[in-house]
Amino acid sequence: MPASPPCFSVVVSCFDQGTFLAACLRSLRAQTLKPLEVLVVDDGSTDAFTLRALEEQCVDGVRLLRQEHRGLAGARDAGLLAPGGEWVVTLSTLDLLPPDALERYAHAIDGAPDVDVWLADAEFLGLEMGPRRRPRFNPWRLLWEPPEHDGAAVRRAVFEAGLGGAWEPLIRACVAHGFTVRDLEATALCHRVWGHDRHDARRARAALAETLQREHPVFQDAEALTRLKRQHAPYLGVATRTQDLAHALEDQRFQDFRVVDDAGRALGEEGLSVFHDVPCARVLVSLDDAALARAAREDGFLLEKLARTLHHHPAALVWLVTTSDPAWPGARLTGDAALARSVRCVGVCVSPQVLASAPTLPRHADQPLADLVRHVERLAPRATLTRVVGTHAPTPDDDVDLLPSEPFPRPTATTSAAAASSNAERQAHLLLGMRLLGKSAARLTQATLSPDIHSRLRHSRLGDALRERLAEGTRPAPLRSPSEQGPSWPGPLSEEELEEPRAEELRRWAFQQPPRFAPALPPEADAVLVILPSLASDPVGRSRARLVRALARTEPRRRLHVLVTREEGEGDALAPELLPHVASAWCLPSLTAHPTPDDVARLASLLGVGAVLIADSRIGYDAIPALRKLPRRLRLVAQSHGLQDPRTRGGPVSPCAHAAGHFNNLLDAYAVTTRLTAEQLARDFYVSESKLHVVPPVVEAPRVGIRRAAASGSAPRLLWYTPTVDDGALALLQELLRLWHHRHPDEGPRFTLVTPEEERSGVLPAPGSKRMVERVSWRTESPEAWASLLRDTDGLVLPTPPPEQGLLVLEALARGVPVIASSQGPGMSPELTARLAWVLENPARAVDYVRALEYLMDVRETPRVEAEGARAPSTEWAPATRQLLDLLTPTTLQSMR
Repeated sequence: MPASPPCFSVVVSCFDQGTFLAACLRSLRAQTLKPLEVLVVDDGSTDAFTLRALEEQCVDGVRLLRQEHRGLAGARDAGLLAPGGEWVVTLSTLDLLPPDALERYAHAIDGAPDVDVWLADAEFLGLEMGPRRRPRFNPWRLLWEPPEHDGAAVRRAVFEAGLGGAWEPLIRACVAHGFTVRDLEATALCHRVWGHDRHDARRARAALAETLQREHPVFQDAEALTRLKRQHAPYLGVATRTQDLAHALEDQRFQDFRVVDDAGRALGEEGLSVFHDVPCARVLVSLDDAALARAAREDGFLLEKLARTLHHHPAALVWLVTTSDPAWPGARLTGDAALARSVRCVGVCVSPQVLASAPTLPRHADQPLADLVRHVERLAPRATLTRVVGTHAPTPDDDVDLLPSEPFPRPTATTSAAAASSNAERQAHLLLGMRLLGKSAARLTQATLSPDIHSRLRHSRLGDALRERLAEGTRPAPLRSPSEQGPSWPGPLSEEELEEPRAEELRRWAFQQPPRFAPALPPEADAVLVILPSLASDPVGRSRARLVRALARTEPRRRLHVLVTREEGEGDALAPELLPHVASAWCLPSLTAHPTPDDVARLASLLGVGAVLIADSRIGYDAIPALRKLPRRLRLVAQSHGLQDPRTRGGPVSPCAHAAGHFNNLLDAYAVTTRLTAEQLARDFYVSESKLHVVPPVVEAPRVGIRRAAASGSAPRLLWYTPTVDDGALALLQELLRLWHHRHPDEGPRFTLVTPEEERSGVLPAPGSKRMVERVSWRTESPEAWASLLRDTDGLVLPTPPPEQGLLVLEALARGVPVIASSQGPGMSPELTARLAWVLENPARAVDYVRALEYLMDVRETPRVEAEGARAPSTEWAPATRQLLDLLTPTTLQSMR
């Protein structure tokens, strides 16, 4: 016992439980270290036996204090007001103290005099028997989980800072006033579970938790809560090489992380053992601080996207990569895209929960993290994701080395091939087992008509061996002890820690903690969320990208956020054009494993936007009801380049037609590119004309000169654009060349056949293809190819009206290129038809094309001048952009402007 032990005051609350009062007081009189005082608080008892017991037992130095019924917390408050010892132990009549309880507290206080609260374990008696270890103390956990029992010695200064029940003083002590709390790690209380007490206690704890979370000041301070969680239970534990990345992460919107290592120790001998003292749900290790710091500065939502990915996807391992290809931040790479030479690994995120049964890692490489990744891939081979965090400039190293400067494993073709081989072998065994068990059982049953044949075959030696073989590929290899597995690395969980139940329980609790996301951005009436179905570089996709750029250029101060739903493909060709002009970029499939309309509404609420522009996105339109349920009313505008409806065209319903048919009353406006589309919406879907607005597509292009065949003395070069290459399209071109050669044997144009299809080879399988080979070349419509083709051509021919004919004509006219097309194609208006160099009367007849080409050849200068004249109205994007901005701006804000 210490030479000068502390003085203890014991406060016992009693309400109609006089039966147990005598046992409680006997345990206090039997203490090896006598308390300074014992105070019993009668909390308005009405039971006659209890009242008599209080009078009889509160003698020999035990003080009795009576009050009206105020509940357990009120009774303790009354007892704490009385002067007494420096330390206070609170009990109820159901509690007993072991004989050495106060002495244990005294030894702990003498060994750590700076601690203000000591928490002890308990032994349960009565209806529930056995020890109850108190979870290892964690201030963040204390906010949400009330203690199951008392068993605490508290310095009186803690109560003087703010009186309250058993839970509230601890919250005030740890959070509001910075007192120190520590686990006693010993049993210093016996708690009796009696009658309905256990149910009443649980209800009381739940009610107290609800009341405190509603009324306590700490729960109303979002920043204080985030700081507390970041310090004691961060979702992400981060290990960096330098402090530069740590400083860059401080500006992230997501703050539920803690930098555990900023000196590169996680990549050295210590490995992930640097995370031993930090109970975090996920571990993030940087492999390239410069790349991650650049990505964090460019995208303030980088960690939030990663946290949402980890929270919604059951991934044990997430690769963070940059790529020299166009990429959307947060996009998921799969298959060959994740193995491309242009991909560089800059970080890796691991779930420590996977390693809970493997505290040490087999040592094979010179770097512990490398062995960790191999170990995780062995334990969870199908739980790996690859996420793009940014881009890097192409370098010669892209063709040589996939890895950072130090050796580190990443998804490789060899690993994928091995996994694919293992999966294929497993599937083969499964099919074999189905044949053996299924067909054999069926034949034997049919032959013998015995109902137990199938059961006998299933439990035969052959069936057991086959099931054992099938199970080999699905369960992980048995873990060996460190002495059996040879050299090893320390993992993120030490064996000593897992052997200590209190530490293991805290770790498992931390694994399940959800991330604490940042609060929503301040609402801005003019902030806009643009929902795009894809970033593919087709004519419609390019028009959408130009629209976003024009919105940003017209009003630079307006916040624009872009959400890509990936419903039209995985291409990110337009990402470099959009990213510099938007405040944030999101990819819906990367946010959740199974996106729902509510996810779109939550994102709109998080970003604090005042309007949502949905550009032909079916997922975006389906989210309209969820967007309307938000507390703040948003402006919802549908933007479309055209309709496809079975009542008019016989094709599938376009997304805009779907929205008009289902959510017309919830939409504020429609922004369509042509008057024909507006008329179709009014006629077929009964959309009010007040909601319909014709906003011409945005087309912008640098002024370039036309390749003039007359000046060069060579034959003109023409683009022959066709959406599909079939025998009919090739036969038309073949017939055109034949007629032209018959009428003009000495000269003729040269064609470049352009198609968005990439399945066909460059060989044109047409009869008599010699002239075709001489006069026709083959190109596919990639973003770079289309721009260069328009720059070097003398004209554009659209034989078969493609779905994006109007946009193709506008793109060509914006560059001063003459266009030969039909007036009946999609997106064509009378004004646009008037700007064509030649209008095809019958696109199926080759003679019409011959006449058009003769016109271009005979009057070379006229089409060029006409195209130059048509160029000016084709690039007038400012009025259209201003019109769309007015639709996205609430009426009240427009009047203020």
